[in-house]
Amino acid sequence: MVTFTLKNIPRELHQRLKRKAKQNRRSLNKEILEVLENSISPSLESIQDVLARAQRLRKQVARPVTLREIQRFKRQGRL
Repeated sequence: MVTFTLKNIPRELHQRLKRKAKQNRRSLNKEILEVLENSISPSLESIQDVLARAQRLRKQVARPVTLREIQRFKRQGRL
């Protein structure tokens, strides 16, 4: 594993990274690694692709799911 040193980090950026690490329950080092990894990972699906996939899935459903059914499914998932 390689060691990497960052220098001259602006105070505001450091504070934002610390807050984000705390929110995600990570060390500052792990948070920085996550940010770096996400920044160079292949881009995610475009919103158009996501919407097209959702529309295809909707066509497979015989009828809309009701709120009551959704609540029942959630309760069943907690058992």
